[in-house]
Amino acid sequence: MKGKKWLSLFITIVIIISLLPIPVIQAEEIVKVEDSLIAHYDMSIANGKLTDVTNSGFDAEYVGFTEGDFLEEENDKILNFTGDKSKYVKLPLGIIDDETFTIETTFSTSTSAAHWLYSIGNKTGVWPNVKNYIFLNPKQGNGNVRFGIKNSDKELLFQNATIHSGEKNTFTTTFKEGEISLYLNGEPVGTLPHTYSVMDILKEGVDPTANSIGFIGKSLFEPDAAFTGKLADFKVYNYTLSAEEVKQNVTLTDVEIVELAKANLKIPNADDIRGNITLPTSSDKGASITWETDSPDVVSVNKEENENYDDIPAGVVTRQDSDTQVKLTATIHSGQVSDTKQILLTVKAKTDKKNFTNYLMTHFTGEHDIGEQIYFASSSDGLNWKDLNESNPVLMSDIGEKGVRDPYILRSQEGDKFYLIATDLRIANGKGWGAAQTAGSKSLIIWESTDLVNWSEPRMVEVAPPNAGDAWAPEAFYDEKTGEYVVFWASTTSNEQGEFEPHIIYYAKTRDFYTFTEPKVFIDRPGDTHIIDTTIIKENDMYYRYSGDGQITIEKSNQILGTWSKLGTIEDSTGLTGRDVEGPLIFKFNDREEWNLMVDQYSTGKGYLPLLTTELSSGQFTKLTTSVYSLGSNKKRHGSVLPITQEEFEAVMAKWNKVVEAPDEEEQKEPILEYNFEETTTDNTIQDDSGNNYTGTLNGNATYVTDEEKDSKVLSLDGTTNTFAAFPTGFFDGRDTVSISMDMKAETVSGNFFTFSVGKNDQKYMFLRTRDSEIRNAITVNSWSSEQEVKTNTSSIKNKWMNIKLVMTPTSMKMYKDGILVAENNNVTVAMKDLGADLSAYLGKSFYSGDQYFKGSFDNVKIYNRALSEAEILEMSIEPTGIGNFEVPGQKGQAEIDKKAHTIAVPIKEGQDIDITKLTPAITLLPGSTVSPASGETQDFTNPVTYTVTDKDGNKQEWTVKLKMYPSGTLPGLYADPQIAVFGDTYYIYPTTDGFDGWSGSQFKAFSSKDLINWKDEGVILDLATDDVTWADNRAWAPTITEKDGTYYYYFSADANIGVATSTSPTGPFKDALDKPLVPSGIYPGQAIDPYAFKDDDGQYYFYWGNGNLFGAKLNDDMVSFAQDPVNMTPANFREAPVVFKRDGIYYLMWSEDDTGSENYQVAYATGSSPMGPWTKKGVILSKDLSLGIKGPGHHSVLNIPNTDDYYIVYARHAIPDGNGFNREVVIDKMEFNTDGSIKQVKPTLNGITEPVYIEKGDTESPVGHFKISSGAEYTNKSAVTLSLEATDDSSGVHQVRYSTDAKEWTEWEAYTTSKEYTLPSGDGDKTVYVEFKDQAGNVSETYQQKIILDTTAPVIKFNGHQDSYTIDSSIKISCKIDDELSGVASKECSSVEGPAYSFEVGVNKVTASATDKAGNKTDVEIQFTVTVDFDSLSRLTEAFVTKQGVADSLTKKLQAAKASAAKGNKEAFAGQLNAYKNQLNAQSGKVITEQDSHLLVSFADLLKK
Repeated sequence: MKGKKWLSLFITIVIIISLLPIPVIQAEEIVKVEDSLIAHYDMSIANGKLTDVTNSGFDAEYVGFTEGDFLEEENDKILNFTGDKSKYVKLPLGIIDDETFTIETTFSTSTSAAHWLYSIGNKTGVWPNVKNYIFLNPKQGNGNVRFGIKNSDKELLFQNATIHSGEKNTFTTTFKEGEISLYLNGEPVGTLPHTYSVMDILKEGVDPTANSIGFIGKSLFEPDAAFTGKLADFKVYNYTLSAEEVKQNVTLTDVEIVELAKANLKIPNADDIRGNITLPTSSDKGASITWETDSPDVVSVNKEENENYDDIPAGVVTRQDSDTQVKLTATIHSGQVSDTKQILLTVKAKTDKKNFTNYLMTHFTGEHDIGEQIYFASSSDGLNWKDLNESNPVLMSDIGEKGVRDPYILRSQEGDKFYLIATDLRIANGKGWGAAQTAGSKSLIIWESTDLVNWSEPRMVEVAPPNAGDAWAPEAFYDEKTGEYVVFWASTTSNEQGEFEPHIIYYAKTRDFYTFTEPKVFIDRPGDTHIIDTTIIKENDMYYRYSGDGQITIEKSNQILGTWSKLGTIEDSTGLTGRDVEGPLIFKFNDREEWNLMVDQYSTGKGYLPLLTTELSSGQFTKLTTSVYSLGSNKKRHGSVLPITQEEFEAVMAKWNKVVEAPDEEEQKEPILEYNFEETTTDNTIQDDSGNNYTGTLNGNATYVTDEEKDSKVLSLDGTTNTFAAFPTGFFDGRDTVSISMDMKAETVSGNFFTFSVGKNDQKYMFLRTRDSEIRNAITVNSWSSEQEVKTNTSSIKNKWMNIKLVMTPTSMKMYKDGILVAENNNVTVAMKDLGADLSAYLGKSFYSGDQYFKGSFDNVKIYNRALSEAEILEMSIEPTGIGNFEVPGQKGQAEIDKKAHTIAVPIKEGQDIDITKLTPAITLLPGSTVSPASGETQDFTNPVTYTVTDKDGNKQEWTVKLKMYPSGTLPGLYADPQIAVFGDTYYIYPTTDGFDGWSGSQFKAFSSKDLINWKDEGVILDLATDDVTWADNRAWAPTITEKDGTYYYYFSADANIGVATSTSPTGPFKDALDKPLVPSGIYPGQAIDPYAFKDDDGQYYFYWGNGNLFGAKLNDDMVSFAQDPVNMTPANFREAPVVFKRDGIYYLMWSEDDTGSENYQVAYATGSSPMGPWTKKGVILSKDLSLGIKGPGHHSVLNIPNTDDYYIVYARHAIPDGNGFNREVVIDKMEFNTDGSIKQVKPTLNGITEPVYIEKGDTESPVGHFKISSGAEYTNKSAVTLSLEATDDSSGVHQVRYSTDAKEWTEWEAYTTSKEYTLPSGDGDKTVYVEFKDQAGNVSETYQQKIILDTTAPVIKFNGHQDSYTIDSSIKISCKIDDELSGVASKECSSVEGPAYSFEVGVNKVTASATDKAGNKTDVEIQFTVTVDFDSLSRLTEAFVTKQGVADSLTKKLQAAKASAAKGNKEAFAGQLNAYKNQLNAQSGKVITEQDSHLLVSFADLLKK
């Protein structure tokens, strides 16, 4: 409903006027009307255009859409955009003609992507070449709106609003000079002040010949997605709408609100209610809704309270014994307007309790074409699983990201309905793990079923918070306390700074899996801990929760939304951590009190591992061995298990278990199919000479030709598209035991192709591929990543006839070449029947659409319905006087046996320490034949040796055997991806250790050389299989190294992550610097492999990496983090192995193209003006030379000999003669430049450089210097001192310095500075500091030393003779003493105290002392003593002062009398006696006592009064 009465009236008037006979107006003829709606598209169409219903003539041409894309929805016509780039609308010229205008659009979308709803400007291209445009992306990757305007220089963006996902939104932008205002659903959300001129932008950004001003549904950036969503309305005004006008345009009346709510009010599955329902209480536009029911005992409409828990919402359903009809009445209110709506429900009869006998698993299989969809597997015991639907997906999501992961299936609480929820994510789309977490889908994909066989169409429901970046790994559990399902999942969310926080678990509640409550936090681990996978099971009254949070943590609670307590982790009993497993699922066995916790062994790719327990509360689990469980052929990735009944199991198996039967035929000696290609064919059929009529088919240019060597007809394929031969469809069905034999001559020997193939599609197949030096047969039911194989290296097979035999059983695979067993695999788990039914089989055609067709010839194709024995095969392959195989110790590959010339060439590699004068061959003959010299007899092969074979009938044949010598690479053995570096006067090579299938090696080694010719193996410097690296175990690839301030930074690839390790030596040992990857897998598009570090002239370091995509970034000073967001700078045809260097002001970027396993692997380069590009590709400078047998030269590094303009390229090639992408060797060749700076073509050589190249030493003089400690001080009282350094080096300059306190243990070399804060060893005493300086050339100075005494102990101050209290008649004598044993006293204040006590103040007296030693330590001490007066001491002092005894006695008697009165409390007597004492003293003053002493005694007497 467009919803405006005034708008309806306006449109009516327009329609009436349009019916009048007026001439057609062309857009360019329109005279502008001031302040008007200039163009309006309500999705009406005519003549291939959106009709401009204003009749202004601005009809808009649509491209690619059909009438089926225009849908009726809520009484509106909408245009459905599906993300198809071929579908868009052209906005006509003329709709914007000055700086003031408004664009208003109404739409809905739930897709988060780089998809523009509209663009003004029409010049498309790629970044950074797209300029001059205005655009709106309503929902970018992080869920926010992205609106922008850009001229030729800069872009201004608005990103601070979020639409209602999946609902109709109106976004309005008003333009006036200097300001753009933005509104969402009528409310202002932002302004963009600017200095742009829209007219200038249109002038530069619109191609007038294109007849459009811009687009709806199309981005100007060609890699961007097309818009996905629904467009309901699009308007352009030729003036700036006011905020009031904007709001008025989107504001509904109460009538419209009620009508809209009534139209949208539905109860899902109303005719089939099997559980509680959701009764909404309001509409999205604010209408209130109340409910009534005619059967409250069946459907309640009132909520109920739960004490100390969430309330029970209205809508509780009580199912009856039979189906029951219920009528609900909803009353809808808005303002003064109300209306009602009746909804009829059919509540299904309640169901019986289920008896579970079997199990159903849902899962996905991986990141391939159809791996991220829903797969089913069944089991009768919960341990051994059978893939269903011929290992194909059962359910497919074609909505959202068009792929799903982490499916969770649950049975409804009532038992007769099923829900399947999954993550909306498809990594195979190429989004990458980084974008998947920050710009992924916030929705879940949901299916439902009542029988596990018939499923609804998938639907999307957005559940994550608005600031979330994803919604992963959903599960659900029924909460009996509220009658709702608690749905929980993991999301990342962006904080206020726009940074995404670690994953935490959110939950929302639902009853119908349509309507969900707002998300709330369920689990949030402390710190930066991610938590992604959580599963719950209930036993009795306790819930148990298992979560992937770095561990698999076990918790319990008596309420789903209650408090959870930790029981432990599965590491406690199994040793497994989050580095090993993820994606836990748990279920109880149907027949016993035992539970199966299955965890996904993602780190090893082995799929699920069952862990069993008989007591959930114990938290203890037992790992099972593979002997007691099986997972089927499909890889089982994060899924769920549902116990099911026997009836349900039978229905599922009837629907999806197609049994492939073995052919009903007897085993026979002769072939059951034989194509000899001798017949004359006129109808493109191939005759089966076995007589079984398994007629084949020729396709394309496939034909028979006469081969000169064979002198017979053969099948010839010319390699053109659709040229191949086909076996009858279904011929190989169920043939688990089969032998396949064919003569073949290959002309296509490189790239991706299948020589022979059997299978269903590019997921399930078996193939033989015959590359020039590698023959491989493999079988899989889960695409290339799970192929099980046999393969062998061989000398060149191109244009040479050979016989290949494949012998297959259900558990084994053997490959024979010319009768000799060359490879076998006795651990095969995929049989032919697992590939499915109605299998296709081809000669010369692959199941991968992008692969090339095979060019070559076939003859004598034979299929046996049994396993041929080795003896049979040998007898089929050689003559009685023939030699089947010839081997000597150290031989490289299979001997080349020419049966016509009777010669044998035995391949030997130079430099392998093989004594060719004493070789002992092993010779294979037919039983009964003999050879002379005998097999096992030592021979000198300096010259060819003649052998004679005699058969049992006496026939003889001579054979000439010679050695065929092949050159060795620069490094001895199999190595690849060499990184060369120069440190000091030594070259170093850091390679990948090669020779492992799947590049699965774990060790990194280093080699050193002084001359580039003779290399020393420095041993293993880092080993992933040990504790050197905790986050990876193997796939140790492609390192690079650089040095900064004496530290060597070694960047390496490990398990498709990039790490960094450090050492103080170029030969290690190296220590992991981060204990985690520097570049984790999945954060950026492409593989995180092949690092490269480059130091520019200004000292700035840069870092590059990539496979498929090339990224570069500045490094921070710490060398283990990035100073900027990495930039994607992928050049054309980039595969991997970036190298950057600088010469004569030009930056060079080099890389490898094609695949390292291909002979076409090669090196290309580009140039640029900065280390971050932009780059201009120049071409390929190193590629194969088949005339020399050189294949796959690539993944190189570049060496510039210091202080010269001499350059060398160090690269890997397929080891000669029989190497391949897993068996490579390192070679060094010269690399030269043209005068314009371009790189000359490098001619690869067999032996590489042969002349030594030394590094000129140059500076051989060591630096000289000296230093002081704390400016030359003799003593210090602090361990932290300042070293003042001064060093000189007249040649290369002082570069680094290091320190020691014993001249044995030194600090790391660090950059030379003239001042160093240094810490002395603890403990007082003499300290010696040693210093060494190093110059730029690596020369080290003599060792300099300085001493200083560390004294941290302060002086000791002692007072002798001190006591706490003295009476006035006593003497005081206190002496002061200071000691400092180490540095001595530098200054002191320490006076003695001596004299009669009466000379001091009565009361407390203080004495202070201080001292400072020569190290600066200071001590301050204070003591106290008290002088007291009483009757006795005053009496004694009186006697001492009065010279006449009689007077003294009289005075002392008065004092003693006063003392007695005081003791009795007789104050009056006391005062009189004391006054008498004082009066007598005064009278005797100057007579028998001095006046001074008399006054003193009087003052003491006064003190007694107190």
